[in-house]
Amino acid sequence: MRNQVAEMIFHKYMESKDLDVIRHPHKRHSIELLLKNASSWFRQLQDKETDFDKLEYLQTLPHIGPTTRYHLAKNLGIQVSKPDRHLVRVAARFGFKNPQELCEFISKQTGDNIITVDVVIWRYCNLRGSY
Repeated sequence: MRNQVAEMIFHKYMESKDLDVIRHPHKRHSIELLLKNASSWFRQLQDKETDFDKLEYLQTLPHIGPTTRYHLAKNLGIQVSKPDRHLVRVAARFGFKNPQELCEFISKQTGDNIITVDVVIWRYCNLRGSY
């Protein structure tokens, strides 16, 4: 789902608190489960010691896949870069093995955290149309 669409649905939900604004049945079901289990899931996440363990745990949650777990991890403050198509292309273009390596390199140079670097690169590519 494009970010612009997700933002529109999010704002509709926040105004109405009506899950029916989420038309996709699996996504709506995921939100219902999240609303019921968030505290328990977050405590379990906090018990994980490494970022890798946290990523593995996130993928065990309903409807969270191998790429979406990175997006969720970033939203929770875990210092990872999401390997989406934009960041994968940028990393490859500049000779990095993956987006994490690219973002770690830039983070060390600028002092910004990995999540910030990821978002800046992604936003540029998203607004520009690609890279």
